[in-house]
Formats: sequence, C-alpha cells, structure tokens
Amino acid sequence: MSTSTEPKVRVISREVALHVLWHFGDRNLGQQPGKFTERLLLLIQTADDKNVALLRQVYPEQVEAVMNVATKSWGLDWLRTIAREVAQ
Repeated sequence: MSTSTEPKVRVISREVALHVLWHFGDRNLGQQPGKFTERLLLLIQTADDKNVALLRQVYPEQVEAVMNVATKSWGLDWLRTIAREVAQ
C-alpha cells in the first residue's frame, strides 16, 4: 500500500539525476551538464503546462526529474539517492 508521500515516478538515469542536481544548485553531488542540457533544464523549469507536456514527449526523464524537484518536497532527496548509486 502506497502513501501520498511516496514518489510515483518513472525511473531516472543516474546521469539525468546528476545533471538536475547541478541545475538546482547541488555542486557537491551534481555534475555540470553540457550547454544544451543546461538550457533544456532551464526551459523545462520555466515552461507553462502545455509546453511541459510537449517537452515530456521528447525528454521524459529530464521533465520528470525537474518537475519532481520543483514541486515535491522529496524531489532533491530522491535524485540524491539515484546519484549515489554506483554506475552499472
């Protein structure tokens, strides 16, 4: 049985988690992405609902990660857990 505080999200890759952490200011655990990804994350964060839906079609992981950090209290902790996983 799930509770409303449990994340209900898709799987996010470690690379996406690292980039989104960097985007939200975590310089310890995050990893700076390339210029395209930096701009993409900013675009996702500032887009209206209609454009977020369009971006989700092409960049589902990035949208899921950014939107969960921006709107959920557990968002950063969730990405930090993914980022700490050993690359496989």
